Amino acid sequence: MKVKDESERTTNSTVFSKVQSEQNLDEVNRNEIGYAAGLGYQSDAGLLIGLRYNGSFTDFAKAGYRDDELRNARNQVFQVSLGYLIPSR
Repeated sequence: MKVKDESERTTNSTVFSKVQSEQNLDEVNRNEIGYAAGLGYQSDAGLLIGLRYNGSFTDFAKAGYRDDELRNARNQVFQVSLGYLIPSR
């Protein structure tokens, strides 16, 4: 699969940068198996706080992608959330 990227940067309707590129994604895994774990807290006053981690069991790229530069690379992210629950009547 090939992906084409065309983007422009403008200021006041004047184009000052234009980029065109094409990526071959045949060596990238299109599906992923992952997991998530997290903790959350809600106070009586309605304050919400959360912490979450998402990780992947599978590698991002197949063998040979970009000369194995991304060998064993996996998606992972930490998330922090803060919120307020509006009381109902």
